[in-house]
Amino acid sequence: ELLRLFLDEIELYFQNYYGTGADMVAKKEKEMFIKQLWDRSHAKGYVDPNSAPYKKWQNLLGVQDEEETSKTNV
Repeated sequence: ELLRLFLDEIELYFQNYYGTGADMVAKKEKEMFIKQLWDRSHAKGYVDPNSAPYKKWQNLLGVQDEEETSKTNV
């Protein structure tokens, strides 16, 4: 799937940028970058949050909406 390939490329970019021995930093930067992309996503604002594609994107990206995060932290 195209989205999976894109995420793999992002991960590879951050691994190469930070180099060997900085895996945790690269992972954190990758996660922050993906979260920024998700927050700016056109689909996030127009796709039903309860739909299967929306849930699939969230799962694949490893992100949650702010409302869901606050519900799980209560």
